[in-house]
Amino acid sequence: MTAISRRRTIALIDYDNARIEPITAERNAGAVQVGCLSIIEALTAALVASGASYGEIRARFYGGWLHEDGRWTERAEWMREELRNMRGLRHGIRLLPELAVALMSQPRRDIRGTARIRTDRSGYSHQQKMVDTMLCVDLVLMSLAPDEDIVVVSDDDDVIPAMIVAQATLGRIRLFRHRELGKSCNDHHLRELGLPITVFRPVQ
Repeated sequence: MTAISRRRTIALIDYDNARIEPITAERNAGAVQVGCLSIIEALTAALVASGASYGEIRARFYGGWLHEDGRWTERAEWMREELRNMRGLRHGIRLLPELAVALMSQPRRDIRGTARIRTDRSGYSHQQKMVDTMLCVDLVLMSLAPDEDIVVVSDDDDVIPAMIVAQATLGRIRLFRHRELGKSCNDHHLRELGLPITVFRPVQ
């Protein structure tokens, strides 16, 4: 009997954009645990429901993980611990989660300054830099790999140009987001390219 081939998927997750709760809600490790689990549970369940036979998901979480001096942010430290605990089987799919601190094509070059802390009249301001750019660069690069499907988890229209290029190149891209179909002014491009959009609402 011939074995059924199970597909591999890489999930590019814009963490803060994929969550329902605002970033300010994550003030401890427990809140980070809830955020990570809600995204992974919703993602794996939706992939199983799609009917495709997925054997493995490499889940890359993009966010403001490194200060300008190269130190991990406190939230990144919480995330690292939680993602280590999440490795294993979920809904029959092998999960390999990781923090995206470097580009996939340059894994030894950590991108510093994705987390920025600035002071203004109201006090400290936490900002993210280069996060969308890192995700988009990885997306276009992965579209050249013919043996993996790609899932993008983001509600940010900044990823749309890269998704158009990746879908036109590979043709196996899926988008998970919060908004209903037709709510983005560029949805017609994705429809014309046959890119599936799944409404994604993690339960927290």
